[in-house]
Amino acid sequence: MKGIHGDLSDRWRGLHRKCHCRAINSKGERVVVLDDLVYGHRESIDADIPFYQGSAGDRGLLARIAKEHRIESCIHFASLISVGESEKNPAEYFENNVGQGISLLKTRTQIGS
Repeated sequence: MKGIHGDLSDRWRGLHRKCHCRAINSKGERVVVLDDLVYGHRESIDADIPFYQGSAGDRGLLARIAKEHRIESCIHFASLISVGESEKNPAEYFENNVGQGISLLKTRTQIGS
């Protein structure tokens, strides 16, 4: 089962993720989505796709997802994209877009699939 993490912030990214999910499903693979829904919308994810609301930095949730699904790979769609806001608060953007991605990778390597 393929695992996709996405904290998507706008319609384009929601559509982008939806297209990725459908493309993976069309190849006979299954997708799992993790999203904090800060900017994303649950409606942008097909109803038949397993969905978890939370953060890529939540190691307990990642372990639960790995236990419930056989995760073979991950795609991290970093979400915070507002240039003006990122200039005012670069640490928040770094933590979300880079730090949580690193946490996701570390957790994946520690817990496996």
